[in-house]
Amino acid sequence: MNNMYESTYIEGDEEISQGITTAIKNKTGKRMYFTSNNQQTLIRNAITGVEYTFYTGSKEQNLLFKCVDTTGRCDSRGFKLKPTISNSSPNHLFFDSPEQCMRYLHITFSPELIQKWHNSQPHQKIE
Repeated sequence: MNNMYESTYIEGDEEISQGITTAIKNKTGKRMYFTSNNQQTLIRNAITGVEYTFYTGSKEQNLLFKCVDTTGRCDSRGFKLKPTISNSSPNHLFFDSPEQCMRYLHITFSPELIQKWHNSQPHQKIE
């Protein structure tokens, strides 16, 4: 075993290495969202963490609304970082719709972007 990984414990559904304390010290402990950053892994709903039945990078991912968080305020797993720390990698988030994304992240998209996304969906359901 790598000496940097002395032992692990489970935090929610996440395995955390106690040997690497930097990552734990840098986050505030509050999960802001669930990420889907890795290619060819099951996509997770950014709010609930529930896995969809399709993978990142697949054609089916277009059935979901994707948002990329480039603020650097959360680590790669969606945990909020302390104000003095920043994540330079973007986090990929998936939502059922642009409306779900706007409600959860407290942001606004243009009506044109929302309509364009809905028009691209096989089942146009506007919330």
